[in-house]
Amino acid sequence: MGASPEYSGGASDAVLHVPAEVFEIAVESMGAYFEPIAKVDRRTLATDFLDLARCIKRTQELDEYVPIRGKKLLDIGSGYGTNLATCIAVFGADGYGVEETLCGQWY
Repeated sequence: MGASPEYSGGASDAVLHVPAEVFEIAVESMGAYFEPIAKVDRRTLATDFLDLARCIKRTQELDEYVPIRGKKLLDIGSGYGTNLATCIAVFGADGYGVEETLCGQWY
């Protein structure tokens, strides 16, 4: 059984944690979907997909080009929200996210 990803430290000493219930949703949704395609265990896929260290790296790269501290940020297609949470907690963005549901509705 894999553990949900966690990140401690960084730009603002923020602690980010993917809740266990979100991790399990990722395992049973995207993990289950990609498991037969990638031939990789669904828990490994979910752990990789929700890797907060990768979120930090991507956000650092974005921040080098366009500083995001204190800026409004809209994450369309925010998925499980890990990139958005990183932008807010670690880099100080004023972030908002939307994700389309399976029914084609936005919430």
